[in-house]
Amino acid sequence: MTEIDFQVACDFRDDKFFCEVFCSEIDCLFAYYISINEEIVDKIWYSKNKSIVYDVCDYTVNTYEVIFFIKNAQDHISIKSIRRRSHWSICDGILAAVALLSRNGDKLLEFGSGFGSQLLSEYCIVTSVEHDPKFLGLFSEVTYINAEIIEYDNIKSNPSPRRWYNIDAISPHLEGGFDLILLDGPTSEIGREGILTHLDKFSGTPLWIIDDVLREKDQKISNQICLKLGLIQYRFWNFSILSKFSIDGAIIGEIHKTTLEVLSNQSKDYLDRYLGLGGY
Repeated sequence: MTEIDFQVACDFRDDKFFCEVFCSEIDCLFAYYISINEEIVDKIWYSKNKSIVYDVCDYTVNTYEVIFFIKNAQDHISIKSIRRRSHWSICDGILAAVALLSRNGDKLLEFGSGFGSQLLSEYCIVTSVEHDPKFLGLFSEVTYINAEIIEYDNIKSNPSPRRWYNIDAISPHLEGGFDLILLDGPTSEIGREGILTHLDKFSGTPLWIIDDVLREKDQKISNQICLKLGLIQYRFWNFSILSKFSIDGAIIGEIHKTTLEVLSNQSKDYLDRYLGLGGY
C-alpha cells in the first residue's frame, strides 16, 4: 500500500504548540499525540482538523514531540513526528561551543537556569544563577545561586532603572573566578542589561557566551560587554562567543556547522518573527 504523501510543521510560541499538516489527498482524518518532557500528555483523536493549537498550561517545556497521524479513505494510516528541545533551553550550537572550548574541570557561571544546566554539566562545573524558584535545585550536578531580581540605577534621571539579579547573593560565589560565563537570563521581560552595571565583577573571565542575540537588545548587550572588556566577538545566528583570545578557525567552523543544523530545524514562523527569514 502506498504511503500517504504529507508534510508536517510545529511551532512553539506564547506557551502554545501550533501544529499543521499539509496534504493534498482528500477525505483524510488527522490525529495528534502531544509529548512534553518525554511523557505523552494528550491525545487528540481523528478529525478533519489539519491544524491544532495546543496550550501547554503549567508545563515547563524542556523537550517536546508531536506525533502526527493521517488516515485516508481506505483507512491506511501514516505517521510522522517532530521532536525538539524548546526555545527555553540552550541550543545545540551553544552546547557544541562549550564542549569544544572548555577543558575538564573548567568552571562555568550560568545566568538563567533550566534543562540546559544539566547538559552543560557534562562538560563543566556549573554554577547557575536563578531567581525563579521552580528552576532551582532541579539537578544535583549543578550548584544553584538563588538571587532575586532587584532594581539598579534607581535615580530620577533614569526613568527605566535596570532590573537584574541581586549581586549581593552572587558575589560570595565569585572567589577564584570562572573560566566561562553563559548569559541566558533573566527573561526578556526583565531584561539582561543589568549585568552591565556589574561588569567589574566578571572582568577576569576569558570566555563568554551571550544567548539570544537574534533579539536586538541582547545583541547590544553583547556588543557592550565586548567593547568594555576588550573581547573578540564571534557572532552566530542566535548567540555570540566573546573571547580574550582568538579561537582556532577549525573550532569556529565546527560550531558554525552545528548552528546551521539548529537553524534548519526552526519553523518558518520563528524565523520570520526574529530574523525575517520566513522563506528560508
